[in-house]
Amino acid sequence: MSTNRGGSLYWMAPELLDPDSFGLKFVRTPATDVYAFGCVCFELYTDRPPFSSLPEPAALMKVLNGERPEKPFDPRTMSDALWQHVSKFWADHPTARPSTQSVVQTMANPGSLSSQPLHIDSSTAHTGPITPVASPGLSTPI
Repeated sequence: MSTNRGGSLYWMAPELLDPDSFGLKFVRTPATDVYAFGCVCFELYTDRPPFSSLPEPAALMKVLNGERPEKPFDPRTMSDALWQHVSKFWADHPTARPSTQSVVQTMANPGSLSSQPLHIDSSTAHTGPITPVASPGLSTPI
């Protein structure tokens, strides 16, 4: 678990933004990872991070005030069932979020969340091979 405070505010759990209000120290945990994963899910379906239309300080205030992104309007982007599941990743308190095991189990079986297939825009979808890139600080590609 990292105590490094780096990272983008758009993906940070409320307890990382203001640990004192939760009676916690700044520590990344599986619960903060679940929150961030919810943000990644939102971004995958909308092509934008949560609250990305706002400057970071305004986005921070929304998160600390318990506000979360609204469900995308386009029904092809995310089913209601998947939205309800992803919304649980953003629970205000870390203990109210699903465990990483629960997240993996549900996301591994997305058919149980939606009767609609995932819409992928073929004009923007990547269809070529994936080239590994080196991560900063690592000598081998990941």
